[in-house]
Amino acid sequence: MDIFANHGFNVDLAAPHWLKFIESAESKSIFHKPADNYSFDKLYSYVNNQLPGAISTYIDVVGVDQFFIDIHNSLKGKKLNPKYNDILKANERADQNGANILNYLKEHNLE
Repeated sequence: MDIFANHGFNVDLAAPHWLKFIESAESKSIFHKPADNYSFDKLYSYVNNQLPGAISTYIDVVGVDQFFIDIHNSLKGKKLNPKYNDILKANERADQNGANILNYLKEHNLE
């Protein structure tokens, strides 16, 4: 019963069945380890199902050029999440796509 007294709980006021319940309850962690099988399909689904409204609105407000600049700048000095690095390593086109974005920025003097 020390657990109750230590927290200012008056045991005399509690019904016996509640005391029994509290004493028998186990603590459970609510932390859920993320899956380690994140794939391009999941990334594609997230981008196309969760983000299109936000991306579309952002582009409508600032324009495509500024969108690419902002995305490019937001990654400077940051490490990419390992799950995204894994996708890049598994996808042969990733290097070319990154180069295409950089070329786009250069061609439009947006670097």
